[in-house]
This record gives sequence, C-alpha cells and structure tokens, in this order.
Amino acid sequence: NDPLQVFSVINEDNQDIIKITGEIYGGINTTKEYQNYHLVFQFKWGWNRYEPRLEKKRDMSRGI
Repeated sequence: NDPLQVFSVINEDNQDIIKITGEIYGGINTTKEYQNYHLVFQFKWGWNRYEPRLEKKRDMSRGI
C-alpha cells in the first residue's frame, strides 16, 4: 500500500534499483530471517526535500 509511490523499482545501467523518494519516513523490512549474507548498497541524495525536514541540513552521518 503505497499511494504516494514513495517506493519504486527502476532500471538504471541494466540494474534494478529500489528508488525511495523520501517524501515520508519509511523503511525496508523482511519477514524472513537471513544469515551469512553480504549486503552492499549505495545511496545518493536527491534534490527534493519534504516536511518536517524542509529547511534542515541532510544528515550525512547516518547509515548502517
């Protein structure tokens, strides 16, 4: 249920990419448990900003 289409999958450079607009706070979860895996991801900030962080600096220190 994503009426604002905050989450989408796009294809860029022949790779499927999960795109998250950031318009609302959200997360990605799974109902399964995993072990012995290697997670690699990249992120980049877009130009759009949304309330309540419209005027605040981006928090570059947050990550996994």
